[in-house]
Amino acid sequence: MPWQHRGPTPLNTKVGAPRSFNASSWELDRIKQLGRTLGGTINDVVLSVCSGAIRSYLKQWHELPTRPLTTIVPVSLRDKGDTGSANQIAFITVNLATDVEDPEQRFRDIQRSVKSGKSLYTGLSATEAGVFSALTQAPVLTSSLLGLTPKFPHSSVLISNVPGPRKKMYIDGAELEASYPVAALPEGIALNITVSSYAGRLDCGAVACRRSLPEADRIIDLKGDALVELEKVAGISA
Repeated sequence: MPWQHRGPTPLNTKVGAPRSFNASSWELDRIKQLGRTLGGTINDVVLSVCSGAIRSYLKQWHELPTRPLTTIVPVSLRDKGDTGSANQIAFITVNLATDVEDPEQRFRDIQRSVKSGKSLYTGLSATEAGVFSALTQAPVLTSSLLGLTPKFPHSSVLISNVPGPRKKMYIDGAELEASYPVAALPEGIALNITVSSYAGRLDCGAVACRRSLPEADRIIDLKGDALVELEKVAGISA
């Protein structure tokens, strides 16, 4: 549930005007292979890599809390094979297991949390699921409207994985080489990481409050380290 955030961190403070933005890309096949080897999904890998990077960043600044950080993740409510209807999404709160040092155990804890969140919608119609999601996520809207997010953050960080075009895109013959998402920072959430797939790659954009998170560009580098660390656990050589 939202508001299960554990303790203060520099991720949950008043957000100032200055921003930092950093971008990186991974080959989609690399992430798929890692997910298959570990018995998980692309989203499980993305969340685990982001969790490992955030954990390392906070640890370097001596700000790593003893309780796990959380994030709110969108999930699709569409029936399998349904590609024609309008967007049907809900939101679940995921434990990022940042209190766990072992990368494989961290991956398993995140995977278990995602499955647990999705299981809440099993057997519900799209309408029922939408109502249930609205009820469980009501604290998010309430805290935002009342300006209470810095004191009562609904999650530690925002992480989204959004599917994008599978083929190369062009405009007037010029090829779109990459598509890095730039997301907003709500009050009280100083870091927003969005990953979008594009033509066989995953393009990642990280927006941070520069005042709250100094040297936030380090998170991008640390994500690369976290990915390699997880590949070693899976017995994959980069």
